[in-house]
Amino acid sequence: EKSNNFNVGFESRLLNRVDLAFDFFVKETKDMIYAKPLPSSFGAPAYIYENQINMKNTGIEIDLAVNILKTENIKWDVNLNLTRYKNELTRLPDDKMASSPEGYVASTYYWRKLGGSLYDWYMYSYAGVDPETGKSQWYYSPDADGDGKISIAEKQTKEKTSDYSQATQYEIGKSAIPDLYGGLGTSVQAYGFDLSIQTAFQVGGYVRDAVYASLMGSSDQGDNWHVDNYQRWTPDNTSSQIPRLSLGDQNVNAMSDRWLTSASYFSLKNVTLGYTLPSSWTQRIKMSGLRFFVSLDNVWMKSARKGLDPRMTFTGEIYHGTYSALGATSFGVTVSF
Repeated sequence: EKSNNFNVGFESRLLNRVDLAFDFFVKETKDMIYAKPLPSSFGAPAYIYENQINMKNTGIEIDLAVNILKTENIKWDVNLNLTRYKNELTRLPDDKMASSPEGYVASTYYWRKLGGSLYDWYMYSYAGVDPETGKSQWYYSPDADGDGKISIAEKQTKEKTSDYSQATQYEIGKSAIPDLYGGLGTSVQAYGFDLSIQTAFQVGGYVRDAVYASLMGSSDQGDNWHVDNYQRWTPDNTSSQIPRLSLGDQNVNAMSDRWLTSASYFSLKNVTLGYTLPSSWTQRIKMSGLRFFVSLDNVWMKSARKGLDPRMTFTGEIYHGTYSALGATSFGVTVSF
C-alpha cells in the first residue's frame, strides 16, 4: 500500500487571549489489499490478495483556546477542538468494475461504491409491524436483480412482506462515519483551587446495535429482554412498531436497518479538582509547592440508548463483549522542592 499526505494550516493568537489553529488535510491511500475470489474450479486457495482499492480522506481540524478571565487571583480558560472529514473510495477492484458499470461492491453489511465511504450501510429495510398479525415486515422489490440485492432503493418499486427470505437488501443511505467529532473543556484557577473539566462528543453516523437486537426477543430460556418489549404489539396495541412476542420466531431479531441507531454522544471524560497550599506555608517546610487533588475519569456519557457506547467501534458494529472504558477515581499529592 502507498500513502500520500497533504496538510496546510495556520496558527494565530488574537488580543492576547484567543489561540486558534486550523488545519486542512488530504490523505490518499492507494493499492489497498483486496481478497479477490477465485473460481471453485481452481481449488485452494479460495482467493488471492491484490492491490486494487484506493481511498481518500479529506477534512479539517480546528483547535480553539480562549482565556475568558485573568486577574491576580482568578484565571478561567475554555478550549474546543473539532474534526470533520469525508471518506471517499476512488478506485474499486477491476473485477467489480467490469461486472458493474456504476461501480459498487456489496460487502456483507456495507455498500461500497465510487464516491461513497468505506462504511456505508447496506442491509434489509425494516417496514414496521403488520397491525393485523403483529409480525415484523421488511421491504422487497419485485424488480430487484436475481440475488435479491439492489443498489438505490428510491429507484425501485417497494412492497412489504412478512417473509424475511423474500426481503431485498438496499443501499440504506446511512454511514457509520460521523459528521463531526471533538472535545470541549474548561479550567478554572482561583485562590489556590483548580478545577478542570474535559468532555468529548460526536455528531452523526449510525451504529448497528446487535446487543439491543439480541435483547428484543429470544427463543432461549434464561435470556434477558429489553424493557422496550413492554411496548410490543398486542391486540390492544396494534400501532406498535415492535413485533409481538412469538416463541420460535427465528426472524424476530433478523438483520435490518431496524437496529441502526444514532452514533451521536456526549461524554464527560475527566474532572479534576485540586488545591495548592499557599507558598508562604510550604516555604516554612522547605517545599516550593504542595498540591492535593482528586481526579475522576470516564464519569458519564449520554447516547441515543441507555447502555449504548458508540465510542467502542470504528466500523459501526456493536457486539456483546465490547466494554466501555472503565471509570476511575484517583487521589494524589504533588510535592515540589
